[in-house]
Amino acid sequence: NGSVIVSKDRKEAIKKAKDLGAKVIFLDDAFHKCDIKKLDILIKSIDKNRFCLPSGPYREPYFFEKFAQIKVIEGKDFKRVVEILNPTSKMVLVTAIANPKRLDKYLPKDIKRYYFEDHHFFTKKELEEILKKEKATSLLVTLKDEVKLKDFGFKLSILKLEIKIDDKIIKKVDRYIKEFYEKKDSDRPYTS
Repeated sequence: NGSVIVSKDRKEAIKKAKDLGAKVIFLDDAFHKCDIKKLDILIKSIDKNRFCLPSGPYREPYFFEKFAQIKVIEGKDFKRVVEILNPTSKMVLVTAIANPKRLDKYLPKDIKRYYFEDHHFFTKKELEEILKKEKATSLLVTLKDEVKLKDFGFKLSILKLEIKIDDKIIKKVDRYIKEFYEKKDSDRPYTS
């Protein structure tokens, strides 16, 4: 059971999560947050990025990798599992995620693809035009895109992307959490 809290201020978000009763808090893109003591897990994907970790603005230089307590390497420590839910005979991919071409290797070759900028706000009209142009029976979308498209009333096929993590990584995280709770309150790392 979990909640998602969105906030520009990580410390405020942590406080809110604790107020809501959270026992464990996961921060996305917090590798660079040095003023919050935490377990830093670095996820290294097969897609190479030699400039920053992870890719994108406000990220750390590649050599900062050495500061991660746990490195999780795609293909060794985790693998991606992809499933298409509600497939139809003629799907067209419509997505507005960062680096959408990374989906290509999981798609059937005959699927037309429409890539929009990350966080694009879709309009019903543009989606109708795509469906008509491609004579598609459904829009193939990620779960992130589905949230923005579900109220338009189109038939949606979902590209469900999951990550299967090796048990040894899960055990390392569990051990960290257990050790955290075994400490006296005064000995715990700063978390709010």
